[in-house]
Amino acid sequence: MAVKAKDKNAGTFCAYIGPSVRGVIQHGTIFEGSKRETIKSDAVRSAVERYPEIADLIVSGEVLAEARIKINTPGSLLAQRRRALAVKMKED
Repeated sequence: MAVKAKDKNAGTFCAYIGPSVRGVIQHGTIFEGSKRETIKSDAVRSAVERYPEIADLIVSGEVLAEARIKINTPGSLLAQRRRALAVKMKED
């Protein structure tokens, strides 16, 4: 009996780890599929068009644990993106 290759996207997910943006996206939202698929989806695409930083704050499940640490590490790219988004939210 041959072993079937795993589907490349089977079990893949992404999570939004940035701050909640009222009416746009909530912190901790889980999306099924790859990051690329998630960002191209209708629900997320409009949010990214309004706030481009959101795309950087959506991370794949494979790096979620590490990303949650980095977003709280001053000077990291994720921390910078979160801060930039927070500034934009205050301006709106």
